[in-house]
Amino acid sequence: MNGWSEAVKQVMPHVVKIELPDSHGSGFLIAYRNAGRNRQHAVIATAAHVVRHAEKWGDACRIHYQGNELILKPEQRLMYVMDNQDVGIIEFNPGDWKLPGHVLPVIGRDAILQPGYPLGWCGFPNIVDRHNCFFAGHVSTPVAGSEGDYLVDGVVIHGVSGSPAFAVMDGKVVLVGLVSAYYPNRATGEALPGIGLVQSIQPIVDLFVSANKRAKKESTRGKARSKKR
Repeated sequence: MNGWSEAVKQVMPHVVKIELPDSHGSGFLIAYRNAGRNRQHAVIATAAHVVRHAEKWGDACRIHYQGNELILKPEQRLMYVMDNQDVGIIEFNPGDWKLPGHVLPVIGRDAILQPGYPLGWCGFPNIVDRHNCFFAGHVSTPVAGSEGDYLVDGVVIHGVSGSPAFAVMDGKVVLVGLVSAYYPNRATGEALPGIGLVQSIQPIVDLFVSANKRAKKESTRGKARSKKR
């Protein structure tokens, strides 16, 4: 893969803008879920703080994707926020949207990126919130005691929260996490360049793995009951 541009071409079609009544953030396609009757729901990963207010108070939200938008009332979507982690999901029926037919692979649970490893992310910064923009930086350090969180040396602008952070490994794009926060340096009293936080999306992966296992067990039990009959 030649430079970031080829990787960005693969990632940007997975990225959406999430608009709330008083703010907006970014998100990305993380999974599809079978909703029955030959329907598939799209599952969008984002930072929990982007959707926490809407999830708590039942606010409507808008999902923007490549010039299209959906207004999702509470009964038209499912929002779920992970406790004690800045990770959440929105599940909804994408209708006629031409979303990618596949999701991007996620970095292995045991892989730890070392300081200096390059990372990229794509999202909708509030200063040009109609544009899906690319940013890049490097791993400053893995966060001790976490399961795949990283501090990164790179720009994190309001509106980019929830963006997919990705790396190129062995010539392939892999999701590393999502952009969660930016910590400015206020040592001199003014906001100086600081450091960003990329949060692991392993909790979302674990959620779907558990759901798939339960679905398989229920299917097996259902088949067993049918045989007995």
